Amino acid sequence: MDNARRNYFIDKEFQTKFILKFCALVILMSLATAFLTVNLVGESTTVGFENTRVVVKSTRDFIIPVIAQTMVMISLASAAAMAVMTLLVSHRIAGPLYRFKKEVEQIKSGDLTPQFKIRGQDQLQVLAVSLSEMTESLRARHIDLMGRVAKLKVSLQGQSAQAFAAVADIEKILNELKV
Repeated sequence: MDNARRNYFIDKEFQTKFILKFCALVILMSLATAFLTVNLVGESTTVGFENTRVVVKSTRDFIIPVIAQTMVMISLASAAAMAVMTLLVSHRIAGPLYRFKKEVEQIKSGDLTPQFKIRGQDQLQVLAVSLSEMTESLRARHIDLMGRVAKLKVSLQGQSAQAFAAVADIEKILNELKV
């Protein structure tokens, strides 16, 4: 796989915040579940065995240790799974954004060759297509302008040196833009 990503943290700040938000959501939901469970048992009592003795306690006293252990284990497992999932999802967003930024910088410097191609599974496919079409349009306009300058140059060859120098200046400016 030539285009496989080797670095999953492309934009560390964005991806870390993205992951932490989802992990916090998992932990909050686990806490809410535990809180509701403990409070919904009300004032009921439960009969159970402790150290081979029959004991009558409130249901809340029996289930709090079990709920606490279960909540910790499920929260940690869910947060770990959520961290991996959100890392992979955020990678499919941050990767294309990073690539777009680099290619826009190329265009900014005058290079009109970027294609904005991203992997098929990545998000922002529509944006990649739009940016590629924009670059192609700019490239076509640039080629058209170069052709017009060439025609103007030919038609002005018999004209004054000053007009010819103006055309040369325009041509120099257009040549600075890379096709």
